[in-house]
Amino acid sequence: MNGGPAVEKFILGAKFVKAEGLGHFAPCDDPIGFGDAIVAILDEVINKASAVTSR
Repeated sequence: MNGGPAVEKFILGAKFVKAEGLGHFAPCDDPIGFGDAIVAILDEVINKASAVTSR
């Protein structure tokens, strides 16, 4: 096991997300698809951080 799945397995709190259709140069290959994928991930991170800080 290597790459993203290994990171998720061995780093507490890490989450592997496979963005379908995006490769190693995602920001260049598909800027809109990459932007959509990264915004969804960042929204999740921000929501989790907000929930922790509002306790």
